[in-house]
Formats: sequence, C-alpha cells, structure tokens
Amino acid sequence: MHLHREALITASLDIVDRYGLADLSMRRLARHVEVTPGALYWHVESKQHLLEMIARHILGPALATAPTDPMAYAELMRSCLLRHRDGAEIVTAGLSMPGLHREVLDASRRVLGGDAITAQTFLAFVLGSATLEQAQRQLREVTGQPTEEGNPGYGAGEYFSQGIAAVLSGLREASLSPTISLGDSMSRIVIMGATGMVGSAITAEARRRGHAVTGLSRRRPTEPIEGVDYREGAIGATAALMEATHDADALVIAVPIDRQTGESDSIVEAHRQLIAAAPRTRVIVVGGAGGLSIEDGTLLVDTPDFPQEYEAESRAFVRILALYRQAPEDLDWTMVAPSPEIAPGPASASYRLSTEHPAGAFVSTGTFAVALLDELDNPRHRRARFSVADPE
Repeated sequence: MHLHREALITASLDIVDRYGLADLSMRRLARHVEVTPGALYWHVESKQHLLEMIARHILGPALATAPTDPMAYAELMRSCLLRHRDGAEIVTAGLSMPGLHREVLDASRRVLGGDAITAQTFLAFVLGSATLEQAQRQLREVTGQPTEEGNPGYGAGEYFSQGIAAVLSGLREASLSPTISLGDSMSRIVIMGATGMVGSAITAEARRRGHAVTGLSRRRPTEPIEGVDYREGAIGATAALMEATHDADALVIAVPIDRQTGESDSIVEAHRQLIAAAPRTRVIVVGGAGGLSIEDGTLLVDTPDFPQEYEAESRAFVRILALYRQAPEDLDWTMVAPSPEIAPGPASASYRLSTEHPAGAFVSTGTFAVALLDELDNPRHRRARFSVADPE
C-alpha cells in the first residue's frame, strides 16, 4: 500500500468502525496497511497526532461550509460525529491538540457570534451529547436491551435538538450568545511594538480573532493591518502607556533591545517603571530564549556556544523576568519566550510548550503569535514564564 495521510485516515477509520477506538493502535494500524510500525512515523508523529488528523477529517464538512444558523450548525456537527463509530470520542481526543482546538473554536465563534466561552460551551454540549448517544447505541448492540431514554416518544435527535436549543437560549440570557457581535465580546488589546517582526505577527493574529487592537510603535507601519488603531508610542513613556491601557483588557509588550547599540539598561528601566505604575490590566511580555535553561540548570546565555550578538538582549530579559517575579501579587503578568531560533513564517498546526527549558529549537512568528494569543484568551500561565516551539 502506498502510504500517505489520507490512506492512514481511511485505514484508521476502517479499524474504528469495525472494532472501536480502543483497538486502534499504531501497531494495529501498521498491520492493517502492511508496513512496519516505524514506517508510520514518517507520516504521523504520534498516536495523538493521528487522532488529530482523524478528528479533522471527521469534522471536515463543519469546518469547510459552516451554516450561519447556530441550530443548523449544531445539527451538522452532530451528523459529522455520528458518521463513524466513536466519532465523538475521537474528536474530543483530537481537540486536545491546540491547532485543531483553535480551528474548531474559530469556526464555532463565526457561527455563534460570541466569544471563546460561548464556543466552548456549545462544543461541550454537542460533543457530550454525541458521546452519550454513541455509548448508548453500543450498549444496545451488545446487550440487545433498550437504554433509558426518558420520554418514550423522543429519539436521540429530538433530545439533541431540544437540548441545544436550551443551551443557545441560556447563552443569550447570559449575554454570551449569537445576539451579540464579535466586536462587543472580544478583548481590547494594546500591543507595544506592534510593527516589529514579532509584534506585527501578534497584531495580525489578534485581529484575525476579532480583538480590538491598538498598536503602539516608534514609527508607522509600511503595511498596516486592517482594523488596527496605530499610534506612536515608546515603552519608556510610562505615563502615556498607562493612559493608552486604562480601559484595555491586556497589554502586550514586544520590544527588544536596540541590537545595533546593544544598550539594554533603558528597556530594563522601562519595565521597572511600568511595574511601579501598577497597571490594572494584564501584561504579557515577549521575552528572550537566552534566559531559559538546559537540563543542568545552566542558562542558555551562559553556555559556551551561545551567539554573542544576542547576549546583551538575553541578559536584559533575565533581569526583566526577575523584576516581574518580584512584582506585587496583584500584578497579572506572563512572559512568553521564543525558541532559540525564531523567524518569520506562518503558524504550524500545533505547537509545543515548556516552562524552564526551551520547548524546541525553532518557532515561527506565526506559531509564536498563536500561542501568545491562546494564553491571552485562556490564561494558563499567570505570573509565570513559558516558551513556545514549532512541533519537531
């Protein structure tokens, strides 16, 4: 058999439809397609990545041509999940991967017109309902006995329709639903350094998600991003920065040191002054990889092969991280560090995270921006630093 991803998805679903998800293993799949298990890893990194591929295939119709009506979209998603045995369980497992989770959330938000909480609540009901429906169906197949359905005049489809209608109604009552516009529900973000290599990628991703963005920088962009309110600003102008962020939900700082001069004291002092000003909004700082450590605890910047041209900046961000770690408890901050190598490029389908050590060797600006906005939308690293890498 000529191996390619589509063939692996087809073979995997054949195993699942015949025997169930519990019987799908990399070894079983290798036997099914008549190759050695090692050959599979040329096409898929792990079983979790395989499940992500299958889940994206199952959800294909809902991701490609989503209806504009929330009820119709829910019914379409349900039909996708029920098309294959254990389909809901496969998709639930696949959604643990950040790339697919983000893609499905974005599709749901476009239909529902709400924020991430709206989409997550919607998905939780659709997935949970379909999982229960498939489990009950399998129980009937094994035992031959009907399961408890409640009202004998109702089938699973009727229960689903009434349930999702109640969920959507509840979201409307909570002002989290399709009755509000994307602009009303998105965050207001100020991005300091919005025209730089990393800052522009963060700005583009924030606008792609529908956030209201104010971009501050020393100069206007040559290719402005539509919908961004660009203004002149400097990280050292603390009073002006506080004024710009007084009604914002988050301040993202993507400002490196001046690599031409290597002068770093001014940016360290700018962060010190910002912390002293006690901003009430969340602060997310783009840090440096040099402050991460290798396995024995040595900082990358202290290793023999660390590039000299990045040493001053790395040591500056080691000092800046120390300032935030010593900041008052009510300062809500996060530092996001790239991999040792970062370069312009689109976002990958997923990413890797780490805390004290590099998550990998390389990260594109697109992937970095996605990870930072994921943290902004769903905080998991408050008052902490983490690093991001493309999957290897």
